[in-house]
Amino acid sequence: MTDECEHGCTVHLFQNAQKLGKEYPDTFDAPDLADLYAHVEVNDYVKVCSHDERYWTQVAHIEDEIIYARVANDLISAPFKPNDVVHFEYDNIYEHNKEGWGDEALDPDEPEPRENIRGVHDTCN
Repeated sequence: MTDECEHGCTVHLFQNAQKLGKEYPDTFDAPDLADLYAHVEVNDYVKVCSHDERYWTQVAHIEDEIIYARVANDLISAPFKPNDVVHFEYDNIYEHNKEGWGDEALDPDEPEPRENIRGVHDTCN
């Protein structure tokens, strides 16, 4: 899903896991928002959803309640590739894991590629 900001930039919309948890409490278990604020840290893995696809990201930076994270796995429908930096809010987190999500972790020493930030605004960053 995309939209445009007031500057005409493409905006990638991430699904709100908290809203889904309230709308479908019997079938969707969203993580506790207070726990996310208290425990999500740089290098943790969080799962998000955009373009009808859920995927893992590794947190690279947190600033003013915005999480900047690198895509951690190959995607099918979302327009990102591994190591692309996306940004989203705590409400958008579906799962949180400190241990990693699969076979290999991203290199935490790799610099954050500012030109690859594609989360909320492609060109306004």
